[in-house]
Amino acid sequence: MLDFLIQILQCPACHGVLSWQVSLRRGDSIEEADARCTACGVTYPVREGVAVLLTPDLIRKDLWEEVDSRLIQYLRQHPDLEHQLMDVPLAALAPADQFYRGLVLEERGEFAQARAALDAARPGLYVAEHLACHQQQIEYVVETLARGDGPI
Repeated sequence: MLDFLIQILQCPACHGVLSWQVSLRRGDSIEEADARCTACGVTYPVREGVAVLLTPDLIRKDLWEEVDSRLIQYLRQHPDLEHQLMDVPLAALAPADQFYRGLVLEERGEFAQARAALDAARPGLYVAEHLACHQQQIEYVVETLARGDGPI
C-alpha cells in the first residue's frame, strides 16, 4: 500500500479518522500496519502491502481461514517437532528447515519474520547461478516498471 494513502483513507464503517500504527515500510510503501478508527474502534490490517478494509458487519466465508495447511496440522500432531523448528535460533536450522519455518510463520500471519526465514534459506537451497538469474529477472522487471513500459 502506498504511503500517501494513509492521508486520504477513512474508516469504511463510519467514515471516521484512522490512526495508523505502521510496523514495516519498504521505500514509499507500507507493508505491515494496523489502522484503528478513532470513532468506532474498528481495526483494519495491512498485510504484505494490502490493506484489508472490510467492515466488521460483512459476512466472511473465507475458506482459507477455516483450514490449516498440512504442515500446520502435522506440527500440531507432533509438538516436539514444532518446538525443534520454531524455538531455536534461525541460524541453527538447515536451509530446508528455515524454509519450513518461513512457511509456518507466513501462515500464522507473522510476515516480517517469515520473510527473514525465507531469505535466510534461499542461499542454501539454490546454486549461485540460479540466485544470480533470479536477481537479474527482478532487476529487469523493476527497471521496466520504472520506465513506464510495464502493465501499470
